[in-house]
This record gives sequence, C-alpha cells and structure tokens, in this order.
Amino acid sequence: MNIKRISLLLAIFSASNAVQAQNSCDAKCMADIATQYMTDVAEQDWSKLPWADRVRYTENNVAMMIGDGFWGAGPSASDGAFIIADESTGNVLWYGSTAEHGQAAYHALRLKVEEGRISEVESYLGREGMPDLFAPLAGYGLDDAFNETVSSPAGRDALTSIVDGYFDSKQLND
Repeated sequence: MNIKRISLLLAIFSASNAVQAQNSCDAKCMADIATQYMTDVAEQDWSKLPWADRVRYTENNVAMMIGDGFWGAGPSASDGAFIIADESTGNVLWYGSTAEHGQAAYHALRLKVEEGRISEVESYLGREGMPDLFAPLAGYGLDDAFNETVSSPAGRDALTSIVDGYFDSKQLND
C-alpha cells in the first residue's frame, strides 16, 4: 500500500470519526432537547429547535403542522417534568403538566432524535374536562422512585413483550 493510499484512508477514517462524534446525542443531549422543546413551545418559537429535514408531528393522534394545536394556544409548561431518554432507539419522553389559555393539562411528549435533530414529535394532552381520566394538578409531583435506576434480568425483548401484551389485551378486550 503506498503512502498516498494510507494518507487517504487515515483522512477518511478521521473524518468519519469526527462526523460520528458530532452526530452522537447521548441521554443528556436528548433530555436537553426535550427541555428546550417545551421551553420553545411556551415561547411559541420553533425556529431555535434542531429540526430534521422531515418531521412527523402529531397531537392527540392527529397529524398536523408544527405551530398548530398546542403551539398556538398560549401554552405554558411546568418545571419538574419526568424526562427519560433511550439512546438505543433515539426516543426521549417528557411528562409533566402544561396549560393552554390557563386550562391545566397533563402532557406526554415523545421526541425521536436522530443525529441530534428532531424527526418525530408525538404529543398527547389530557385536558381537564376530557373523557380521559384527569386528576387535579394541585399537589402534582413525581415520586422519588422515578429517579431510581432499575435493572431487569429479563432484558429488553422480554420487557417489550410484556408491554405489547398489555396493549394487545386492551385492544382485544380479553
């Protein structure tokens, strides 16, 4: 192998490692993006968020444009939300309380983060007065157990099967 080929291979290897390092988004990065998302929603300014070229946005299972729905309803978001990130899938969950036009709601948000950019937004709001279960927000807080690390000898596939079984039984009513 001549020197030019070795130099070229080293340059390509170095560049690909630099790109990988630049594109990686660990759990903290993902949690920061979720927090920034909710802050920017409250400010009604989506221009600062790291959007992917194509984004799928749904709110309460309805596809819509970014800036519609909750974005335009004078929203606010609570402090002390529950945030959990799964680096292996690129999903981050933000769960807390929000309000639109002063009306309280529980808010579950799932973002798909790919290479540090948001490619999917799935938002569900349980608003007071909706047919969903709604507990008063006064005194709302997360139990300290939510901050504990849990390990399972069953593994990811077994846990996924348990969750799928739960939803299958709900859907089939059996």
